[in-house]
Amino acid sequence: MNTLTTAPLIAEPELGEPRCPNGHDSRIPPQCPALMFVACQHYSTEVSWNEYCITCGVRHAPFRIYWHSYRMDELGVQTAKNYCGFCGAKMVSGRASL
Repeated sequence: MNTLTTAPLIAEPELGEPRCPNGHDSRIPPQCPALMFVACQHYSTEVSWNEYCITCGVRHAPFRIYWHSYRMDELGVQTAKNYCGFCGAKMVSGRASL
C-alpha cells in the first residue's frame, strides 16, 4: 500500500529562525488562482506572490492573477526576512506567545 505525504502549508521554522506570529510561511506560494504583486527594490525579481515586502513590510501593488502554469524564475530576496509576506506582521524568533 502506497501512501503519499505532502508538506503542510504552514511549516514550523527551526528554533531561532524568523517566523510569522500568525503562522504563515512566505516561502510557500498560495493556492491558485492568486494575485501576483509588483515587488519592491528589496526583491531580485519584478513580481512576487508576497503582498508585503518580507524585508521592510511595505504593501506591494497588485500585478495580475496567476495560475499554476505561471513560473517565476530566480525568485529571491536580497536582505533578511523581517516581515511576513502574506499579512505584513513583524517576524518573531522561535515560538510566538499567544
